[in-house]
Amino acid sequence: MVSLKILDLSHIWSCSFNIEYFYIASLCNMKTNYAIRQLVEKALSIKQLTPDIENAINSELTQMGYVSDVDYEALELLMTEMDAGRIQLVSSI
Repeated sequence: MVSLKILDLSHIWSCSFNIEYFYIASLCNMKTNYAIRQLVEKALSIKQLTPDIENAINSELTQMGYVSDVDYEALELLMTEMDAGRIQLVSSI
């Protein structure tokens, strides 16, 4: 945090606090919201990677901007299963 001098910088502190709050909140969500893992579980259960699931995974990756360890392991498993031929890539449902 920047130390405040004589100038009234309370609005800057408030903005900084809000940014830190949302950053911490997103870290908390990161620990509990494994949307990619859930999408991979869906693909594994139906033994298909559908365009809807693939688009949802891409959307989550774009929105989050990072991949958690759990989601990374799920994606790795999906790729392994696809390479082994146990999950089919389908062009349409």
